[in-house]
Amino acid sequence: MRVARTKLVPAPPLWYFCLMKSAPWTVYLLRCADDTFYCGMTLDIQRRVQEHNESPRGAKYTRSRRPVELVWRHDCPDRVSAMKEELRIKRLPRKKKEELRHAHKLVTPTGASKSP
Repeated sequence: MRVARTKLVPAPPLWYFCLMKSAPWTVYLLRCADDTFYCGMTLDIQRRVQEHNESPRGAKYTRSRRPVELVWRHDCPDRVSAMKEELRIKRLPRKKKEELRHAHKLVTPTGASKSP
């Protein structure tokens, strides 16, 4: 009788669990200065939009299309669902992204509702 050997899988590093329990992942849609859209995901939406507008850490695509404006966001419970949602949004044609943008209202930090 032959016994099957199983591989021991090492435990994920501690920082992995910190990311999993932190703030929810956010999928976002930006409108660039040339009226194109950029979709991404992050844990800190305010920091990321600021990076897109001011920092060299912004995406290469948005660096040449500044300023960018946040027009849509969606909170996801974990990274995997955020990645799936980001991919779904990126596959949408421009017209559907426009519809998505107009179908949702953003809430500004002051609490007033803002239509994108």
